[in-house]
Amino acid sequence: MRTTEEKFERVKASRNELEAFLRINGISKARFSRILDVCEITADRYIAEPVKLRYIHIKKIANFTNLNTKEIVDLNEYDFES
Repeated sequence: MRTTEEKFERVKASRNELEAFLRINGISKARFSRILDVCEITADRYIAEPVKLRYIHIKKIANFTNLNTKEIVDLNEYDFES
């Protein structure tokens, strides 16, 4: 089991807000692909470039995490500004 410090370092090493969000919530790439109903390669592409997420996928993430779609979209808006 990872220590809190190791978990924090993994979150800090995230490529973008979506990846950090998934790590904070303990959602692996395999689980993320099952949530979206896509293959793991596609899920990895979405994690690397969240702007490629379709609305249906954003809605699935929102439903799974009990958030609204606006909150999921806001994760990506931060990355647009970079």
